[in-house]
Amino acid sequence: MSSAKTKHLGLMFGLNILDGGDGSSAIAGYRSGHWAMSANELKTYGGALLGSTYACGFGMWKYSSSYYGRADIKSAMSSLSTKAKAHVKTSCVQ
Repeated sequence: MSSAKTKHLGLMFGLNILDGGDGSSAIAGYRSGHWAMSANELKTYGGALLGSTYACGFGMWKYSSSYYGRADIKSAMSSLSTKAKAHVKTSCVQ
């Protein structure tokens, strides 16, 4: 982050939700030995990233209807959506 600050740049953040979990979700990831993130991981890590004043964007990649269709994941995503909407608009050039 210090390099971004020095260059007056905001940061685009993202989460590898389908393959970057710690195993607490018990949902197998795409690669052997990897796990999808749990709802708690989404809220914890996503919330921390969205709390950064240098965040100028937030995204996720790969889609799985079975993952996003889970009630716990929908709730976590709703929570992150609320945080994202409340985040002060931040330019990627600062």
